[in-house]
This record gives sequence, C-alpha cells and structure tokens, in this order.
Amino acid sequence: MKSDVLKAKSIEVRETIEQEILTGRLQAGARMYSSNEIMEKFGLGKTTALKILKQMEESNITYKKMGKGYYIKPFAVEVLSDKYKEKLIKDVDALLSFAEAINLREFLLDYIGGE
Repeated sequence: MKSDVLKAKSIEVRETIEQEILTGRLQAGARMYSSNEIMEKFGLGKTTALKILKQMEESNITYKKMGKGYYIKPFAVEVLSDKYKEKLIKDVDALLSFAEAINLREFLLDYIGGE
C-alpha cells in the first residue's frame, strides 16, 4: 500500500516537472532541480528524488554532467510534447470506446469535431 502511494507521488512529481519544462518555467539547457531540491520542494525521500532524475535522463529529457548535476536537453519540449500527444490520443480512444459502448460515440465525435 505504501509503495503504491509513493509510486503515485513519484509519477505526480515527475509530471509536474515535465509540465514546468513544457511551459518554459524550466528552459532547455538550464540546470535541472537537484535531488535535494526535489526532496525539499515536493517532500520526497532521497531515493525517490534520484529515481525521478534517472527516469528523466533515461527518457531523453535531461542529461547528467559529472559533478554538476542534471541539465534539460535542448529538445526536451519536443520529447515531452510527443509523449503527451500519445497519451491524449490513447485517452480520446478510450473515451470513444466507452462512448460507443453507451451509444454516445456520434455525439462525442460531433462535439470534438472528429470524423
């Protein structure tokens, strides 16, 4: 149970940081939050903060400079835009499937300007 809550919090924090990159609050080329800053700002433990930083590096959003910390890659906005577009498409597809199951598909397609 506790690990599920921690995992959800970790995802929430990562998505919050990703939104800061997408909106320009954190700029490409700028230094990313340190693990200590993530701990303080979001109330997470060291292991979770480090895991978030590592995940963002593995997702091609940040890179690590030895002894300097993590930095936001120049094309991070594009990477994140693609990620969220894919998520939105999946969400819309799921909504349309649900709408079809309850006979609202045509209404939704008209509403969102689709097919």
